[in-house]
Amino acid sequence: MTGQTVAAFDAVGFVAGMKALLACDCRVCVRHGETHAQVPRMMLGSTVYIDVEMAPLIDALRSAGVTTVGSCIDLADAVTKLWPEHLPTLLAFDGPGVHYGRIVAERLTFVRMLKGPNAEPFLGAVEEAGGSVARGRFLVQAAFPRDVLPGLAAVA
Repeated sequence: MTGQTVAAFDAVGFVAGMKALLACDCRVCVRHGETHAQVPRMMLGSTVYIDVEMAPLIDALRSAGVTTVGSCIDLADAVTKLWPEHLPTLLAFDGPGVHYGRIVAERLTFVRMLKGPNAEPFLGAVEEAGGSVARGRFLVQAAFPRDVLPGLAAVA
């Protein structure tokens, strides 16, 4: 295989993996619409449902060429209502990295996206607004207070 062929294969495999992630079958994902009003969107060729309050931001990010793979207006609320026994597990995660620990503990709004240059202006705005950015190998997670969401949607 050439380098180009390997890169294309890796990208196809990664997108397939992201589709599998979007198809999460945990209680919070499957029943999320019971806690937060949702609207459908197409992501990576599949229909997904996102929180209504998140739609302006997700739409703006998509228009900017950013692929989002997860978001929630208040994950702590959803977990408390749908899977309360799982809260201690989520809260056990602390420190740097892409995880839900701080998001749940501080009741932050979050969006996860594929890493790439198109996301950088938004990520800078998140940090300027007092939010945090965690970077993984392929994913970036932005977490921020709910009240800054409208301003972030305007700059995305």
